[in-house]
Amino acid sequence: MGNLPLLAIPFFMLAGEIMNRGGITEKLIRFAMLLIGRLPGSLAHAGIVSSMFFGGITGSAQASASCMGGILIPAMEKEGYPVKEAAGVISAASVCGPIIPPSIIMVVYATAVGASVGSMFMGGVIPGIMAGLILMVIVLLRNRVCHFPRRTEKLTASEVKKTLIDGIIPLGMPVIVVGGIMGGICTATEAGAIAVVYSLVVSLFITRTLKIRDMGAILLSAANSAAPLLLLSPAQRCLAMD
Repeated sequence: MGNLPLLAIPFFMLAGEIMNRGGITEKLIRFAMLLIGRLPGSLAHAGIVSSMFFGGITGSAQASASCMGGILIPAMEKEGYPVKEAAGVISAASVCGPIIPPSIIMVVYATAVGASVGSMFMGGVIPGIMAGLILMVIVLLRNRVCHFPRRTEKLTASEVKKTLIDGIIPLGMPVIVVGGIMGGICTATEAGAIAVVYSLVVSLFITRTLKIRDMGAILLSAANSAAPLLLLSPAQRCLAMD
C-alpha cells in the first residue's frame, strides 16, 4: 500500500463498484442494444459491446464477467440461446476488460517492470476494440448454425433519447481517465481518484441511483476485490527485479 502507483488498483475497483451498485450495468446494456439494433444474435452482440464498455470502467475481466453474466446469461437463455453459447459469449467478451484501458493488470505489470502506464494504456486501445469486433464476427458466423433470436421491438424517440443519455454519461469516465493519462495531465493513481469522484457525482447527484448509506458495503466489496491483487503485486515486483 506504500507503493503509490499501485493505489490506482483500489481506486479503479472502487469506481467500478460504485458504478455497478448505481445501476450502470443495466444502462450500458440498454445503450449497447440501441447501438446494435436488429442484428442477428443482437443480445449476444449487445453483451460483447457492453462488456467492452464495462471493461473500460472497471479494468477487470472478473468484474465484467460477474456483472454482465448475472444479467445477460439469464436474459439470453430466456430468449432461446443455449446456455453454453450464452456463457461462452459473456466469458469471452469479459477478456476485453483487461485489454481496454484503464486496465488493472496493466497497472500491476507496469509497476512491476517499471514501464509507463500511459504507454501501456495506449497500446491496449486498438487490440481491445479488435478483440471485441472479432467476437462479434464469430457470433455472426455461429448464427448460421445456431440461428440466434433477433430482437424486434422498437423504441420510441423519448426512449432512445433517455437510453443515449443514460449510456453516454457513465462512459465519460474512461474518456476522462484515459485522456488525462495520455495527455500527461495526471498519473494513473490520480486518474483513479478522479474516476472515484466522477462515479460518485454521477451515481449520487445525476442518476441518483445510489445513497450515502450504501457506501459502507461498496467500500468493503472494493477492498475485498483489491486485496488479493495488492498482496500479489509486491511478489511480482520482486520476481521482476530478480
